[in-house]
Amino acid sequence: MPAYKIGRYWRFDKHEINTWIKSGRAADVDRGIVDKESIDE
Repeated sequence: MPAYKIGRYWRFDKHEINTWIKSGRAADVDRGIVDKESIDE
């Protein structure tokens, strides 16, 4: 699913989603490594 569609569903900005994916945090979530503080940023 394209990032902009995910962003609309979750009410995040397209730019925020793309930055999050490019920063590697999306991969961290898949591995279960992300803590609550990093999600709240």
